[in-house]
Amino acid sequence: PASVGMKEPYVTVHMGDSQRHKTAAALATPEAPEWNETVVFLVDDPVAEQSLVVRMWEDDFDEDRIGKAIVPVGDLQRGVWRNVEACFQGGAAGPIRVRLGLFAVNFG
Repeated sequence: PASVGMKEPYVTVHMGDSQRHKTAAALATPEAPEWNETVVFLVDDPVAEQSLVVRMWEDDFDEDRIGKAIVPVGDLQRGVWRNVEACFQGGAAGPIRVRLGLFAVNFG
């Protein structure tokens, strides 16, 4: 969970150029946004140099990118949850910590 005090924060998740997901604006409060969304991406070859890219944004009058985290797909193991903590810029609010749960299926 992040503690940030932003207006309508949201997250985008990318896998390569063709697979993308944008969350709705965060639930709860802007000070502690939560998304609790499941995103599914198809991975042809888990050994390939593919990465999951997570970006956090603030949607006020212009879309400000808060930061991003990159998770190599090759680091995931099938059937095993992996918690990823990313630290984003938070301006005056300080760093933002985000926890992701990743669950790999059907490979490895």
